[in-house]
Parts: sequence; structure tokens; C-alpha cells
Amino acid sequence: MDTMYYKNNDIILADTSMNYFVNATNLSGTATGNLPIVANQNYDFKQRMVIKSYENETLISSSPQVKTPTLTFLAQMTSTNPNVSPVIDLLKQSVYAVANLVDNKSASDLNVDVVDERALIEDGTVVDADSFSTGSGTITTGTGTTTVTGSSTSFTTQVKAGDTIRVGDTAIGVVSSVTNDTSLELTTNGLAANVGVAYKIVGRSVIEISENADGNGQIVAWIDAADNILANAQIGANLKIEGILASKIDGTYAISNVEEVSDNTHVAESTDGNKVTVTLGSAFTDLPTTNTVYLDVVNDWYEFNLNGTHVPSTGSTTITSTADNTSRINVGDKIISTTVYEVVTPDGGSAERLEKKVIGTVTAVDAVSITLASNATEGDGSTAFTLGVRKDSLNWAIKQYDSFVDDYAPTGSTNLANYITRTLVLETAAENLRILFDATIPQNTNIKVYYRVWDDDVDLTKFKWTDTGFSVTSKDPIGIFSEREINVANTIDFKNLQLKIVMKSSNTVFIPKIKDLRVIAYS
Repeated sequence: MDTMYYKNNDIILADTSMNYFVNATNLSGTATGNLPIVANQNYDFKQRMVIKSYENETLISSSPQVKTPTLTFLAQMTSTNPNVSPVIDLLKQSVYAVANLVDNKSASDLNVDVVDERALIEDGTVVDADSFSTGSGTITTGTGTTTVTGSSTSFTTQVKAGDTIRVGDTAIGVVSSVTNDTSLELTTNGLAANVGVAYKIVGRSVIEISENADGNGQIVAWIDAADNILANAQIGANLKIEGILASKIDGTYAISNVEEVSDNTHVAESTDGNKVTVTLGSAFTDLPTTNTVYLDVVNDWYEFNLNGTHVPSTGSTTITSTADNTSRINVGDKIISTTVYEVVTPDGGSAERLEKKVIGTVTAVDAVSITLASNATEGDGSTAFTLGVRKDSLNWAIKQYDSFVDDYAPTGSTNLANYITRTLVLETAAENLRILFDATIPQNTNIKVYYRVWDDDVDLTKFKWTDTGFSVTSKDPIGIFSEREINVANTIDFKNLQLKIVMKSSNTVFIPKIKDLRVIAYS
């Protein structure tokens, strides 16, 4: 209870008076003592009070049973005339207790590890069968040529550079380029000869983890079994990344936006032709300066390019480096080629795919060299290469906390006190907003104002709110209203708009109040 209203119809005659008092109990069980109140008016407490049922009241005596009530009222009657007294009508006494639905919660207040988190995608979610499509027509391949010839094939629309061509369970090669619908080139000669056989196109089963132009983290997925899951991430909720570069990428991040768009850069693993980008509300702690980490969701490893260039040799366990990668490489990591491929069989199965070739396993690293467990599998000791590092991650996960949802979420924000206008439809397009309202914003309270504008049809369940940037520079005395003005300039041209006003308080007995809201949209 934050506010109460004591209603009565007492009769107070001349020469008499009536004084009323309330004794309430706070959350810690401390009573206020008798506080003077005025009947038929709101009384605002200084802190939240509780009203317990009789069963939950504090026991004072068992025999006879006596308990301490958490809410009592005292009516004090006085008279200066012994012949008259005020009159209390007990049948017309009532009390209204009001609990303000207002708060100011944060993610750290509500999200509890394990209890509130659920995996969106994790190791084992995506398997090899999710990463390929069956090509149309048939192909002919040879071990002495890089050319793959098709019959009734559609290479230009079904195959992309970087895909693996597979016949049955046997990998044939990695596509270097597509010449036309019936001819493509591999990076090296085919690994098996075939004439007029059916084939599969195996895409790269990776999720890309990087930072966007604004410096915020992002997760990008094309593979259907992953992007269809990530598309359902809740804007405004928190995302937790585990098992991917501990202390650098692992951590908890706000989900700033989720965008699903048509994209034809990946076909074999993306039959729906969609790309999903989950944008985070902050940068990663220490993303490798090469900027992109490739999480292979089938093989359960992740890899990224190392800084500088490197010189390996098949006659040595030492790789010399032009850059210091000590913060990026750990003992047990695998150094990989960025241009040479080898056959692997993920998930312990027999279906082959071609992945970047392992040069060796790291036993030591310093500022100018990398030491391997055995001689490198590639390199002549003089030619410099760009190399990458691969780290096994058999227990990785991308999870979502479901308890806290921020105010900018399209739907379902956690904050209790929100006012959302109906959609305002303009006859003429505008690009600027002027928002005015009168408000009393006392101590311990705050107001945030959001908007969203659009022209064409949009799915409002996925259309996030934009913060106007309104901030409270000074607090008001309780009950004193002052006019506030917000100007939003140079938005997109729009004919539809909504406003969202979010009211917050760290003490529920103090609440912000708003009246006389006006909105002007203009060009």
C-alpha cells in the first residue's frame, strides 16, 4: 500500500471535533505509530506499507490468541459541550488501499542465471544434414581437373564460391568460381572422378560474430537451422554467450535489434534465402582485430584470422610471425590455412566436407613465433601466408534471459507503468516531431519518452521503439507540474507514428504524473 483513502460520513456538530489517525506497518515489520490523516482525502505514505491477513500477523499471545494487526485506525472524538458529541456511522466507514504499479527494474535486478536463461542455439543443435542442399541435374568430375561439368544443372543460382561439392558422402572439392549454369571451377583438382552422378552442395555451417559500423556486437546467420531460431530472439531481452573466446566474447549483452532480410549470398545452407542479424547493445570485450569470428555450428569449433603474416615450413615446428598474437592463441589451439582445404567428417559421421587445413597444433607462442607439436603440414619456409586459429568449443551456447525486457522492445517490456498512444495517421508525410506535455517528476522518479514512425506497412511486433533522448534535468516538488518539450528532427518521412511514455520510480510512494500531452508532426 502506497496511498490510502479513508472514507466516512461522520456527523460533527457544533462544539465537537473529530481527529483521525492511521497506524500502518512497512515491509520490514516496523509500525509507523498513529499518523494524523484527513478523512475523505488521499493520504500518501513515505514508504510502502503492507496489510497482512490475520493468519500472517505477528502472534503476541496463544491463550487467549492475540495478534498484532498491521493496519489500524483511531478516531479521536472531542466535545466542549457535555450535551453533544460527534457521531460515527460504522456502517459507512471504508478504506481504499492503493498500490502504485510503478518500478525501476534493471536486468541485474531480475535475470537469474540458470533459472531465467534458456538456450536459443547450442552445440548439437545444428547437424551436417542442415548444411547442404541437393543440386539439380548431374555432374561429371575428374581428379586431373578443377572443372566440374553439369548436365541440366543450375550452378549460377544454386552454388556459391566456398561451397563444397559432395557426391554421396565423398567430398569432391571447394568451389572457387561459377562459370555458368553447367560449369564451375574448384580450388584444386577434384578428389574423385564421377560421370553423370547426383550431387550435394554443402554450404559453410557458420555463424559470424563481429562488430558493426557503430562498434556494437552482432551475430549473423544464414544457415536455416540457426537463423530461424535466432530470428525469434526478443528485442530488449539479454543475450548470454558461452564457450566462445572466454573473457573476450563470452558475456551478457542487451539485444538491441533483430533483423531478418532476404539475402542470396548463401544458398546451399539457406534454402529460405534469409539472413538474420542480431545486433547487441554494446561492443564485445576484446574482439580480435581481424573483426570476425566464424562459429562452425556443425563442427563445434570457432576460428578467426590471426594478425600479420606468417611463414610456416614442412621442415620445422616453428612458424615465424610479423605480429604478436599471444593474446589470441592458447596451447592446444590449431593453426589453420586460409586457402588450403582438407577432408573432415563432422559429428563422427561418414559424410565428408572440406574445411580449412590444419597446419599444426600449438605448444607455445610468443610475440614473433608459434611453436607446433610437429612439423607444419604446409609452407616452404620463405613464403608468407595469412593464417587463422581454430579453437574447439564442444560446450558453446547462445542463450536468452526471459525475465527482463527493456523499454525499447516492440512488445512485452518489463517496466510496469507505460502509456502508449494509438497509431496516429497523418494525411501528409512529415519528418519532424515536437512533443509537449505537463509533468510532475519528483525525487526518486523518472520519465523516458520513445517514438516509432513509419510510412509503409510494418510488423509492429518486431518494430523497436526509438529513444527521444529526453532526460530530466531537475526534479519537481510533489504535485507541481511544469511543461516539458521534446524535439525530434530529420527522421524518415512518415505518415504513421506512436509515442510511448515510460514512468519509473525507485520508491513506489513517489510517482511521476503526466497531463496535457500534445504532438506536432511537421516537415
